[in-house]
Amino acid sequence: MEQQVTALWALMDEPDLPRRLPVLRGALRQAAIAIRLLNDLRGHQRERHEGKTDALAIGLGQHEAYQRAETALDDCRRSLAPLTAAGYGSAVALERVALWHARMYHRFDPVRPGRADSAPLPGEPGATPHAPPTPSARRPKETPPMSSEQEVLDVIASGGEYDDATLAELFDRLEPVDVDLLVGTWEGGGFERTSENAAQLAHMRWYGKRFVDAEHVEPLLCRDEHGAVFSFEGMGLATLREVVFRGKQSAAMVYDQLPIVDHFRRLTDDVLLCVMDKKDDPADFYFHLTRVAGPVSPPAGDDN
Repeated sequence: MEQQVTALWALMDEPDLPRRLPVLRGALRQAAIAIRLLNDLRGHQRERHEGKTDALAIGLGQHEAYQRAETALDDCRRSLAPLTAAGYGSAVALERVALWHARMYHRFDPVRPGRADSAPLPGEPGATPHAPPTPSARRPKETPPMSSEQEVLDVIASGGEYDDATLAELFDRLEPVDVDLLVGTWEGGGFERTSENAAQLAHMRWYGKRFVDAEHVEPLLCRDEHGAVFSFEGMGLATLREVVFRGKQSAAMVYDQLPIVDHFRRLTDDVLLCVMDKKDDPADFYFHLTRVAGPVSPPAGDDN
């Protein structure tokens, strides 16, 4: 399934796909878990006779396997919900492929199809768990709430807004980053559009940042009127330094000519939660950075 879905993403060639990949990949992992478990449940007897190992063979009970498959499929669809609601094609394609595979593996044995009727797919009307192997096994009453990390990743993928107080709490919980993780080009964005900082970045058509090494940072990659990305150096460049901020030491970006320090925390290896600490500005400005997988388009005639 993973190969089919990634091929679909490549063929669709949608805008902002690199920025949305963390959410899509997370949903794809959950879908793969669900499908693998449903396949193991359906083909366990056959695979046991063939001497093959599956989740049930290593001690996972039928009831627990079904619960885990149900949770993984629900998590997949929930993480995709902001994108599917907006009609984002890659998310819609992933959800449809995941449900099709789940239904196929749940209802049919891969080698000998149609051997017996099966229970409805998790999430379908009338769905019930397999009979528990022991009286102590209990079905959860409800799906656990989505973590704030996943909520923020979903907001980043959808381009939406998010509450500063929750971002501050999450920022303080996340792990710091080092210089090696930062090296590369990152696309940025904000969580609100009304502050002076947000308005200034929008006016500049801010694209993101490029970290060449600790001594060379281009903090203001912007787009020209044709959409090409260039490094705006009117406010100077920046360097990376180890800075203790709110109790944690981490690589931070220090502007060469401005009283501003950007601090970073790791959401994933490819997505960062960031805060701009500006002297004499009491309000922190939260923003995000997502690693750019390929080169960005430079302005015409720019050899750099």
